[in-house]
Amino acid sequence: MAPSYRESLTGGTCYPTHNIDELNHQGLSLSVRDKAEWVTILEQHKANVADCLVDLGTADSAIESIIFDAYELDQRERDEVRMVSLST
Repeated sequence: MAPSYRESLTGGTCYPTHNIDELNHQGLSLSVRDKAEWVTILEQHKANVADCLVDLGTADSAIESIIFDAYELDQRERDEVRMVSLST
């Protein structure tokens, strides 16, 4: 099965500028509809990245709590560790 138009544009990379340059090189261009589709795809990817960052923050906090609990640090000590880690 031949790749779809969008799949042929993305080429498996995350560099749409490269793909657009390649289209221009081949004498092709994106229609208004195609550009709108790219905007939609970009917005979806931005939302996915934002979700992943939230998940990473949640996981990081959980790991931090486990380590602090393992070392039996009180709140003052936890705050000091956090301040040191933020300054580095």
